[in-house]
Amino acid sequence: MAQIGSWTPVHDTHAIQQAAVQITLNEPVGDVAFKRGLASIEERAAELGLLEQTSIGGFMPPELIAIGLPMPEQQGIAFARRERPDFIGERAQILKQSLRYEDFGYVRWAPFKSRAEKLLKDAAERFASVSSLNNISSEYTDVFVSLPTANADVSEVIDMNSPYVAAGSFQKTDSWHCHSGWFEPIDDHSRRLINVNIDIAENIHDGHPHRQVRIKTQTFDRFGEGPSSAAPDDISWDRMNAHLESAHVRLKDLLKDILTAEAAAAISLR
Repeated sequence: MAQIGSWTPVHDTHAIQQAAVQITLNEPVGDVAFKRGLASIEERAAELGLLEQTSIGGFMPPELIAIGLPMPEQQGIAFARRERPDFIGERAQILKQSLRYEDFGYVRWAPFKSRAEKLLKDAAERFASVSSLNNISSEYTDVFVSLPTANADVSEVIDMNSPYVAAGSFQKTDSWHCHSGWFEPIDDHSRRLINVNIDIAENIHDGHPHRQVRIKTQTFDRFGEGPSSAAPDDISWDRMNAHLESAHVRLKDLLKDILTAEAAAAISLR
């Protein structure tokens, strides 16, 4: 496993702890479209080994539950592949207003994208034919863990001169959090919201105290927010996939600009 001073990424060749993509609609689909989308995902989930099913209930604030209001009806289904009793390897979920795939054992982009497509494509095209797209999001969570040494220096991993690090937040040997977000243009029909969250915290890893660097980078390609306020006419998976490919490249570039040269090289970004 690559080592950067007192730090190592959570995997031998990369630092990705979680990767996810999500397709969100402006309005929920009806029962017929939902049942057909569910049947499609259920069939493909079984083929890919996501055999554990969980109902996703509607959310209600605790103060409303406390006064006796009934819980909302079930909102959707999650399909998961459990690698061991305490660890889910990947999960797909379908709700009436969104579709999501996330991988907690990410290896490379190509197999991740392939499994996301197999699980979501048919349902996504069906949903988008009856309700307009709101956004397509992509996210990565990258984690570096220190050796069991007190006061590991986070400047070995995070570039303190990165434009995505607030100078007032940066502490070499203390805990801190930094968030930034902004929009970038894409085309006449859409723009991209980018979020970057950096957390430095104390943690217990393998029974020993460690410091942890956690970097979450996320894009939301939002439709109907470009120079033309109209949503795109093309609702095919090819168009959705083009946004996912573009976001993947952008998120890699973002992470490279957050990390030191040594940390980026350790996970093959340089």
